[in-house]
Amino acid sequence: MKQEQINLRKKVLPWPGDVIANLYTAYREPFVYGEKFVELIFESYRAYLAGCPRASIITAGEALFRILCFKVAEELCKNGDITINKRKLILSKDNVEHLFYLYEHITYDEILSIIKQKKMYSVDFIKQMYTVKGLRNYAAHGEFPILDEWDPDDPRPKDQFLALIDGEIEIPEGYRFHSSRKSKEWFTFACRDYNCSSLKGLSVENRYAVIQLALVFNIISKISN
Repeated sequence: MKQEQINLRKKVLPWPGDVIANLYTAYREPFVYGEKFVELIFESYRAYLAGCPRASIITAGEALFRILCFKVAEELCKNGDITINKRKLILSKDNVEHLFYLYEHITYDEILSIIKQKKMYSVDFIKQMYTVKGLRNYAAHGEFPILDEWDPDDPRPKDQFLALIDGEIEIPEGYRFHSSRKSKEWFTFACRDYNCSSLKGLSVENRYAVIQLALVFNIISKISN
């Protein structure tokens, strides 16, 4: 039974070897964050296969954090010092610790605030990053938000609505949830937009593990190009 469950999880979310290899090649130098990422994301995927969704979600969040640190370290090198006003901390390109071990000096919120402030990516793309952080926090506290089924094509025209009633078409699989305790907005996830198949054979926590990993895989596939 255990092997059947592992095979099911692999089928739902395959390991994206090419994406991981591309990122490792692009981010292994000069700051070695690529190696840290690969170590953590592989650990996360193994935890997911083993049926340990909370550990998988937390570790995937930490893996993405390392890559975001790499991007901010790059920003430091290109455009000079960055000030974190709340702590009166100045990140300096002349400080080796800030370049190579930024994750020891900065929080997830701070790294995302810098990325948002510098407009390094689109608003929707940064929202995915915040969602990864939010799911990591949920998993760390052992509580997850309600996972609501959602129709990616809603609202539909009348002819499609009638076709649904007649059973001629099906609603594409999608979910929505609040990405943090403070957020009142829904974060939406359509399976067809990510490299995963149906989540319906999984528990809620394992569905969240798939969503977390799928988001991380999607983010790194785009920032490593």
